[in-house]
Amino acid sequence: MHAYPWERSIRLRSEGDLRPNTLLALFLAITALASPLGVASAQERPADSGSGSGLLGRPPDHLFGAGSMMLTVHPFIDTSRYPLVTDNLDGGYLRVSQYFVATFRNSYGDRSWVLALERHWGSRSLSMVEFGLGYRVGIVTGYDERLIGFARHTPVLPIGGVVASINAGPVGGSMFWAYRAIALEGSVRCC
Repeated sequence: MHAYPWERSIRLRSEGDLRPNTLLALFLAITALASPLGVASAQERPADSGSGSGLLGRPPDHLFGAGSMMLTVHPFIDTSRYPLVTDNLDGGYLRVSQYFVATFRNSYGDRSWVLALERHWGSRSLSMVEFGLGYRVGIVTGYDERLIGFARHTPVLPIGGVVASINAGPVGGSMFWAYRAIALEGSVRCC
């Protein structure tokens, strides 16, 4: 049986279980099916000018959101040098409308800050659970050439990735997939 690189440093699965990249693909597929682009009907969303869905998306439905960065998974890096899973419980984020600010300890042990725009392509409610799909784009600090070569020349790097969320009322969780990492986040939202 072929061993994936991340299985050498941390054994997260037993034989016969799904691999992390398979779980990621399943999570994204389920969220995408529950939240296809443009699912919002006129009955579900009030008409507002200039912020429709489509490729650029729309601001999140709730004005305020806050949460904790719980775990970061790195299935796409050399785990003989860096951990597969990083505990980010000392990090957190705040979102006001579409503006997102976060801080966390990155995989290299350094403090990172993110300033980003968060937009949503669509969402779908099934009973009391809401599934959403969108993106974040912005800048991040706290990384050097260990992440990417040109980082040694700049204090900030661009960041962008897909956000998939599952919420039940005011509480929920999301997954942010950017470059070499997948961040799992807990959240509370309102308004």
